[in-house]
Amino acid sequence: MNGTRLAAMFAFGPNCLDYCGSKKDSEKIYLHASAGKGNENEMREIFSRFTGMNSYLELIAGENGKNPFDYEVVEAYWLGNKLLKNVSKEKWREMILTKFVSKEGLSKAQAKAYAQRVRGEVVPHHSFHVMTVFTLGGKPEPTIRNIDSCRIPWGKIIEERENSFVVEYNPLALEKNGFGFGKNAGIEVLNSVPGLGGKLVLASEGDTIAFHWGFAAKKLGESERKSLEKCTSENIGALNAQSLR
Repeated sequence: MNGTRLAAMFAFGPNCLDYCGSKKDSEKIYLHASAGKGNENEMREIFSRFTGMNSYLELIAGENGKNPFDYEVVEAYWLGNKLLKNVSKEKWREMILTKFVSKEGLSKAQAKAYAQRVRGEVVPHHSFHVMTVFTLGGKPEPTIRNIDSCRIPWGKIIEERENSFVVEYNPLALEKNGFGFGKNAGIEVLNSVPGLGGKLVLASEGDTIAFHWGFAAKKLGESERKSLEKCTSENIGALNAQSLR
């Protein structure tokens, strides 16, 4: 698997719901995610319009001497790996203040508030972006359900259906000191879209998968699950600690 396909697997959900990129690209992203179809250069062009993902991929790549769509770079942002530790917080804050300010994105004041949270033990993983940007307002509405859908949840498949999985996972919860994880719950996760053909993820009962905005994204090996859990938990802990100061 290459980096553009991995990016497509996680980008499809929010794109399909018209939260990231142009919804007119949904079919191309779906076909690339599910079957690797499509021109890789065209996919990179499509993903260049995903401001959040593309900016983080460029940041991680630049700090590690790699291409933004190298598999390791895409993996670092969505699941987490050792590349994140090489990203300087100064470069990270600079990226936020230059790439995220726009008419459609953050205001200068919002970007400054976002950048101020880049301190302590946080790492440039998707979970940080979610936990931070949702607290700044905007769309979609910053409910706990939307934040939980946007971060990358993971869980075990307990039932396989024709076009979906039922997954047991620990949903995000609001606690006294900030975010935490609630009790085990079941959630139905879509694994195909009528009319587009193919499955997003080849998995079965007992497998662990990651999902995004209610769509299956990737079957996870144990090391991938541990990395995702570690980065998400560490960023939640670090952001909660900031809010107590």
